[in-house]
Amino acid sequence: MTRWQEHLAKKGNVPRTIDGKVGVIKAIYNFAKKQGYTREDNPAEKRDLLTKKQKLKGGYAIFEREELDLLFRSQFFKEHLITAPDYTNAVLFGIFTGCRISEITTLKKDQFKISSTGIHYITIRDSKTLAGIREVPLHPFLIAHIAEFTKNRKDKIFKYAEKDGKGAGNAVGKMFAQNLKSANLTREKLVFHSLRKYVNNELMKNGVSLEYRCQFVGHELDNVNVSVYTNTINIDALAKTIFPALDKIKELVTSTSSTEILNFGDLVEDTLI
Repeated sequence: MTRWQEHLAKKGNVPRTIDGKVGVIKAIYNFAKKQGYTREDNPAEKRDLLTKKQKLKGGYAIFEREELDLLFRSQFFKEHLITAPDYTNAVLFGIFTGCRISEITTLKKDQFKISSTGIHYITIRDSKTLAGIREVPLHPFLIAHIAEFTKNRKDKIFKYAEKDGKGAGNAVGKMFAQNLKSANLTREKLVFHSLRKYVNNELMKNGVSLEYRCQFVGHELDNVNVSVYTNTINIDALAKTIFPALDKIKELVTSTSSTEILNFGDLVEDTLI
């Protein structure tokens, strides 16, 4: 295990990435022990290079509103609204749902649903954590914007396929880095995941409770009262609480982007996916 960690380091993997890969081995070995394939100690146990505190401190940054203003105003984003709608729509999904990039780029049409009261939402069936398996309400602005984009998609919503074991979101991540560069955003640790952090932060600032935030973005909530003594928040109640905060994100997007987004923002939620 030590030699493998050294090998990964020599290939240029940072400690956080190495810990993530060791974590996969740890999970597989724990599964093997549970199924009775081995009784040996887990060789990946307690092999993390970073402490929990270091991981939290060294995590991705959270966007500031002014930075997102530059991102959406950039020539790169405006041009790609037309030339690469898969990319721009993935970004808009990120800012309006807080979903992980892998959850977005693997979406299929049968994951899009409508509640009995007319709330559009997606069901996330495969995620990084158990809490990530959830239902996410879609803001009316996002629904209006993606209506034309999704209309002719037969199965997968986005064109991205897994490549070289890096996941379907790798291509979007690379384009996002180019987008940041074109917007002259050079602050360290700004990545696509920073959109997810921004969404959660905006929900918190707008008074959305921890329970609602965790269910919306798919975070574990280690609290007996919530996890054992309460039911999952239904999609209508979740939307009613979340959408007012997302309205402010809509104002950010429509006030800084090109007329293509502004025009979509004027549509009403009357189009089914």
